[in-house]
Amino acid sequence: MNKAIHRPLGEVAEIIMGQSPESESYNDKGDGIPFYQGKSDFGQVFPTARMYCNSPKKTAITNDILLSVRAPIGDVNIAQEPCCIGRGLAAIRPKEAMHLKYLFYLMDYYKERLARQGTGSTFKAVGKDVLNEFLVPVWDVKIQEIVATKLDDIQRLIFNRQQALSVFDTLIKSRFIEMFGDLAFNHMNWTGMPLVETCANNDDIKCGPFGTQLGKHEYLREGVPLWGIPQINAAFAIPPTDFLSAEKAEQLSSYSLLPGDIAMSRKGNVGKCAIYPEGSPKGIIHSDVLRIRVDTEICNPVFLMCQLHFSRAIGTQIDTVSSGAIMAGINVTKLKKILVYVPPIDLQNQFADFVA
Repeated sequence: MNKAIHRPLGEVAEIIMGQSPESESYNDKGDGIPFYQGKSDFGQVFPTARMYCNSPKKTAITNDILLSVRAPIGDVNIAQEPCCIGRGLAAIRPKEAMHLKYLFYLMDYYKERLARQGTGSTFKAVGKDVLNEFLVPVWDVKIQEIVATKLDDIQRLIFNRQQALSVFDTLIKSRFIEMFGDLAFNHMNWTGMPLVETCANNDDIKCGPFGTQLGKHEYLREGVPLWGIPQINAAFAIPPTDFLSAEKAEQLSSYSLLPGDIAMSRKGNVGKCAIYPEGSPKGIIHSDVLRIRVDTEICNPVFLMCQLHFSRAIGTQIDTVSSGAIMAGINVTKLKKILVYVPPIDLQNQFADFVA
């Protein structure tokens, strides 16, 4: 097979939709088989058992792909042993024509496309009909194996990099406290001010455009990048998946993202920050993203981002200004008023040099 043939997922894999067992049948004592309810049980590749079930209604077997089908949609793990699956999961069992790891990476790659097919007014979900008809590219099994092996190698590199970044994060936090103290107590008596006063203009702290200003039908495959939460979580190490025309980006220029800006997640992983790297093209922020553009004569963005990450006082304030009955979201007006500390700019710049 010299090129891929797109086939419905239901033709190349058996799909088992999860079902919640009776409440009296599950426990945290290890009685029964592992019980996985959704993405909250997932690890990097394999899930971690927190609950067990002695009377499961739906089960997955070893090497089934576990797919999150309810808020969020599309995340995947691989079952290491027989397990009970709740209604937040489906088990995808590859047939002979599909290599396990190839299908695993493929479903992970397509998770945003799958998520867009979710329905529901409160929690988005996908059902068996959607999964059965979901098209996936199928190559010869030998080609699938080659692709999967290469992706395994890449995944190991990513994992090693994540471990290194975790060490760097600890080092940076230690240096931050060494230079500025624990800002929850501010023993060094640094000047405090509302977050918005670290910016040149009031609109330098701004959340992305809402649906009335930007619809999904306006997303393109190339053009001006639209930056979202996945890119923030990866510190802009992964490319955007959506783009806008130059004309649309000009209309939304007040929502621009420029090198040196701090981008913050305002939903889901609330408060997660990343600095838009130098040399990056002008972009636009997604509606789930908030931009902080500091006045560099007052505040170094690297210092401020680390303060947002490391200060317990800041974390408490962000929790306070986050609201939402279903999913937390930052109230921008209140965020502008949170108290941050601003040491002398020379000291902030020294810290930024250390981080670099």
